[in-house]
Amino acid sequence: GLAAVAAAVVGTVTGNQLYVFSKPQGHAHSVVYAAVMIGAALLGWAAMRLVARQPAADPKRAFPRNPFADTLEDLQRLWKDRRLFGVACASCYFWFLAAIVQVNIYLFGTSELHVRHALVGPLLGLLALGASVGAVVAGVVSRGKVRLELTPASALGMAVSGILLDVIPGRLGPHAAYVAASILLFMIGFAAGFYDVPLQSYLQTKSPIKQRGRILAAATSMAFLSMLISS
Repeated sequence: GLAAVAAAVVGTVTGNQLYVFSKPQGHAHSVVYAAVMIGAALLGWAAMRLVARQPAADPKRAFPRNPFADTLEDLQRLWKDRRLFGVACASCYFWFLAAIVQVNIYLFGTSELHVRHALVGPLLGLLALGASVGAVVAGVVSRGKVRLELTPASALGMAVSGILLDVIPGRLGPHAAYVAASILLFMIGFAAGFYDVPLQSYLQTKSPIKQRGRILAAATSMAFLSMLISS
């Protein structure tokens, strides 16, 4: 969770800085954009090369010729196990909310806090940093066990922090409002990190080993669909 969200922090802040760098003409520095994107792709490829080869869980399984039909079959398989499906749905709520928050922070910063574009990036960064810290703390608190009871309390934490984010900054001056919003966004992220770690742990440990890849693939498909709907 820490590694994934840390990458999101770097990507979010980098994207915002590229936007600031390119104003007022977005195409003025296309070479820089291309270098950043290709560089990110090469780093991903290099990281993938470090992954050790593992034996196949189901070596007799044929390569899927129709990925769409295969995805539908995976979703049906997940649906049949209501425990795993329920946990996957709970994880979808996390990704749905995360996508909504990320899309809205830009408008929140510019139209509600009235800050310039360069100061929106740190708000996104603090949100993601909170999720990173929350994920690590959730791992420590779990002590090697799947602790689903952490999820409801974390959901409450996200809700309360979100309500406070709507109420508090509007009652303060510009500088104090920005500081308060930064703290509350970090709190939302922290609660979110706590929320998703038990769910992912449950999916990874409770799914049948020969079908684990397919179960995780189906859950990921649901998560991306929820982000698409939130957009």
